[in-house]
Amino acid sequence: MNSLRAALLTVALALLALLLAWSFRHMETPASGATRVAPAPEAAKKTTAPPARDFPRRPPPQDAVFADPPEEAGTPDVEHPWAEYLRLCAAAKASLDGKSLDLDHTDQDLPTVLADIEAKTGIHLNIDVPAETQGKKISFAVKGLIARHVLRLLLQQYDLRYVISGDGQIWIEPESGKTSVHEPPFAAELKALKDMSGGIIAARAPKPGIENDRQLTTALESIKVSYDFRETLLPEVVSFLQEASQLNIMIDRRQLDGDTLDTAITATGSGQRVDQALTSLFDGRDLAFRMEQGVLIVTSREDVENRRAAEAAEKKKQAEIREAEQDLFARTVAFGGENLRLREVAEILAKGLGVPYVIDPGTWSRKARYTIEERQRPASEIVTLLRKGAPLIVAYRDGILWFLSPEGVK
Repeated sequence: MNSLRAALLTVALALLALLLAWSFRHMETPASGATRVAPAPEAAKKTTAPPARDFPRRPPPQDAVFADPPEEAGTPDVEHPWAEYLRLCAAAKASLDGKSLDLDHTDQDLPTVLADIEAKTGIHLNIDVPAETQGKKISFAVKGLIARHVLRLLLQQYDLRYVISGDGQIWIEPESGKTSVHEPPFAAELKALKDMSGGIIAARAPKPGIENDRQLTTALESIKVSYDFRETLLPEVVSFLQEASQLNIMIDRRQLDGDTLDTAITATGSGQRVDQALTSLFDGRDLAFRMEQGVLIVTSREDVENRRAAEAAEKKKQAEIREAEQDLFARTVAFGGENLRLREVAEILAKGLGVPYVIDPGTWSRKARYTIEERQRPASEIVTLLRKGAPLIVAYRDGILWFLSPEGVK
């Protein structure tokens, strides 16, 4: 009985062992079977992109201005073709500006007055003027004026001008409006640039000689004169007032006819300011006066009225010019570049705006370099960058974009 029980227990344990073994095998089969899943067809495979490689890239140029960059070896800057002549002109004008003159001539011809100027300044003046013009006699007196201003005032009385020749000599010749035979071939082009430059700068800067005019106004408020004229001709009246006040007073003979110059004046006055005296003396006559760079100019009423009308018209014109300029600079242009010279930026900007441009010799030679980020931007923003690198006036006149030195074309 005991042996039967032992045999049955052995059989039961064996069956339990087999059952446990079968159970463990069944639990491992799905995991091992997963590793043997048949691969998908080639068409169903998903293509895997190769890993991205991080190549170094050059950063886009940022806005940068170099006002005084170092010289680049082997690439000297190109000088403007007119540069040498402009240096000669500047030297001649500097010699005239460096001298102050006192002149007092009565009924003298032009060569006599010019000889006096030469003697007092040491500056040679070449004359290319018809004999009849040279023989014309005038009275001319000034005190303490720079020689260039004196020469200009004197030559105005003869409808003459002075020019600088290609070798730097000063020539006096008729004011014909044409290019002088004494000037270099590009003189007409240079003159047009100077005229435009002068007009633009004058519109943006204080009126030339305005400080002299302020000083003259102050002097007129403090200097008083007394006079007693009996049948005295106008030139003698002006000469007396000039002597009594020690101010520069002259007659613009181009504006006055012979009858006016020969008018006899009878009048008396005591303790009057010079301008008040002139107003009183000119009352009822076709005479007036104006100030020009510290000089009282006796002229005709018509001349003064015409100048006032011209000033009013000029103010209106300048307002229209400013509006057109603002409209142009508000346009957006695509722009960008590295290490550009000012003249290169000017060319690209003008092309982007669709307008021609002119750049003066002084601005042409500025050393500034510009690196400008490439993008769309208003033209005014580029102009602001240009001004950071060099003294510059950018203006729009007569359909042309002008790049000018603030001191003008010298």
